[in-house]
Amino acid sequence: MLDTYRTSLHLQVKISTTDTSKLYFVKVLLDSGAIESFIDQDFVCSKDMNTQTIFHSIPIFNMDGFPNEAS
Repeated sequence: MLDTYRTSLHLQVKISTTDTSKLYFVKVLLDSGAIESFIDQDFVCSKDMNTQTIFHSIPIFNMDGFPNEAS
């Protein structure tokens, strides 16, 4: 579904966790320029999903290719 201004594409998708295979039906924003996949921390907490700590940082870049200052 395109938003009102026809600038973004939202899809209804089914996702599952890798540890428990629990299914969730969620509305997602399709970003064809994304180089990684991320999930909102608040969503993870609200669904009581298990998490695992990683021991390396993940660099975040803006659309202009420069590193994100907030990351």
